[in-house]
Amino acid sequence: MKLSCHNRCVPVTLVSVWVLAALTCCGHRLRTDGCGLTHPLKSLENKAHCWLLLLTLFCPAVMAAKKGAKTCWPLATANDCSAFLKRARLASVEQKKAVETLFGQLHQRRITVKPSLYRLLALADSTELIALCKKTALFFSHVDNTRIKNSGCFSSMVRSKKHIRDFIQQEDSGIAVLAAVPCLSSVTGMCNYKGVPDAKAVKNLLSWPLWRVNGEFSQQLFRSFSSMFTKKGLPTEQEVQAILSWPVWQLGGTFNHTLFRSFSSVFSGKGLPKEADVQAIVSWPIWQVNGEFSYELFRSFSGMFHGKGLPKEQDVKALLSWSLWQVGDTFNHILFRSIAGMFSCRGLPKEVDVQAMLAWPVWQLNGQFNFDLFRSFSSMFNGRGLPKEADVAALLSWPCWQVNGEFNPQRFRSFSSMLNGKGLPKEQDVKAILSWPAWQVDGEFSHELFCSFASMSTRKKLFKKNEIRH
Repeated sequence: MKLSCHNRCVPVTLVSVWVLAALTCCGHRLRTDGCGLTHPLKSLENKAHCWLLLLTLFCPAVMAAKKGAKTCWPLATANDCSAFLKRARLASVEQKKAVETLFGQLHQRRITVKPSLYRLLALADSTELIALCKKTALFFSHVDNTRIKNSGCFSSMVRSKKHIRDFIQQEDSGIAVLAAVPCLSSVTGMCNYKGVPDAKAVKNLLSWPLWRVNGEFSQQLFRSFSSMFTKKGLPTEQEVQAILSWPVWQLGGTFNHTLFRSFSSVFSGKGLPKEADVQAIVSWPIWQVNGEFSYELFRSFSGMFHGKGLPKEQDVKALLSWSLWQVGDTFNHILFRSIAGMFSCRGLPKEVDVQAMLAWPVWQLNGQFNFDLFRSFSSMFNGRGLPKEADVAALLSWPCWQVNGEFNPQRFRSFSSMLNGKGLPKEQDVKAILSWPAWQVDGEFSHELFCSFASMSTRKKLFKKNEIRH
């Protein structure tokens, strides 16, 4: 196979790949001959990742060296199957049929194909590819596709030839049972890079009495624990019992899920904490509000330190001492929680950056800082850091937010709830949604109806017209 750039065919070698990558970075459009796969590369990061993915398909040595790198090339298109077959040079009719059947199954169940699945199929030996496709198709035919939205939950576990061999040797009945278990994403997260676990071991894990709260299996508790065990494999019952029995989790004789969940966020992917460290942090005087431990304050901090391990007491003290948190003589929890949300998983912000942002004129309404408006923006930027002033000003100037000549906070808040953590929307998308006849009641736009639908789509994304019709 050869690649073409403006009709000039070049053999796929390491040198020509980097030459073509340079041409692409200069604004050329790249395509793959005969595959029907055309993609305008939009950013330098996407271009680099695109070429890394191309190299991984043809150069196993590069794949081994770069296995931790991300890829941003969106491969889930109508021509994915034929493109992969040609690039991977699958000559056998049986192999082609097996791959096509797998992709057809994923498409039918509306499960998005992630680049890691392509790398997995390219990694499989020709003698194993058909069995791998059949077993993978069986796995995805039994998952709950209202919760599992892409192939990453599977391909994240299977990362080596040994993992492939172990998986295809599993019984079909066991694979079906595993795929149907509750909290499948939590199980696959723990088994990330560890191979597909045995169904019996997983069923045994979920049957332990310690997961039960009020006589029922607590998915919340299991998810919190599995977060700390990401990439660690399945835990033993003794490990779980030991940590859940610590007195520090008790509040009035009852296990405190809020506190445990906050610590599990801090230790996501880092394994289990030490009891002495947890006790020491909980005892810091800085968490006290009106003489009591403030779970709200601690939860805000734990979000910023998601996956980063324990913070230092002096860092927490320094942050809480900033004068900008004070309104009168009172600590403003709403403002702090909004800023903490934007820095979720990003560590602590810098005081000068926060001060500069809060001073922007765009937040002023009738000469006063508008907390509701700021909170709506912070929702969209959850986990994304601070926005740019120009972007905020441009967004607020859109005519679509106006009702009777005035900015409508309720309408804006509804959109921000749907876009929690998704960043800023596009003006044409907002305009299009607001123009749908479905929102009309007695010939007028019904804010109540629109807000009801928006609340159902919180943290998901902008809804589609056909979803509202149905």
